[in-house]
Amino acid sequence: MADVTQNGANVRFSTRVQSRKGLTSGEAIATIGMPVYIKASDGKVYKCDVNASAEAALCVGVAMHAPAAADQPLDVAYFDPDYTPGFTLTKGIIYVPSATAGGIAPVADVVSGWYLSTLLIPTSTTKAILSVINSQVAT
Repeated sequence: MADVTQNGANVRFSTRVQSRKGLTSGEAIATIGMPVYIKASDGKVYKCDVNASAEAALCVGVAMHAPAAADQPLDVAYFDPDYTPGFTLTKGIIYVPSATAGGIAPVADVVSGWYLSTLLIPTSTTKAILSVINSQVAT
């Protein structure tokens, strides 16, 4: 398998989304729905990358709007029970942040060296529970 291809124009958050508002982007965030983390050294938001470092793999949620250039405001959703991620889901497959910065992959793509985080649990082919659970244990 491979990373999914998100269509940012089709990403939708429900009225029950839980988010952190008023964060600042530390780099360009190109697509709404990209998994992100907060860098401890500057408190800014960056794209998750599960094989770069334990910190870069510590996903806190997904970008709620895009594009966002470095040093622009960025809100981050960390839970949504009725999230539309902008790509076709397969029920029974968990989706995780990937080894491509800001990417999302099916859990079957996880390989040795990745820090594992749960991101999406599909409820249909178009909807998922967005719920970030970080293990911080490299596989």
